[in-house]
Amino acid sequence: MATLLMLESWVHSTGLALPARIRDRGDRYVLVTRDPGLYPAHAGAAHPVVRLADEVVVAETNDPDAAVAAARAVAARRAVDG
Repeated sequence: MATLLMLESWVHSTGLALPARIRDRGDRYVLVTRDPGLYPAHAGAAHPVVRLADEVVVAETNDPDAAVAAARAVAARRAVDG
């Protein structure tokens, strides 16, 4: 089982399909986003990118230094495989 770090995601298309595929493979992911509200509810439930994440980390993803700091903080507390 791998743990992946997802830095933002598509809202539609891949963003709807990828989270379930990651889980179906037995893998997990941590979402780093500047705003979880960017991912609106879909089909009457929280957006899959947010709902299926092991963890949602809020960080300014438009700032490279802040995004890297958030990624390093995640990696410091759990193994990240990709």
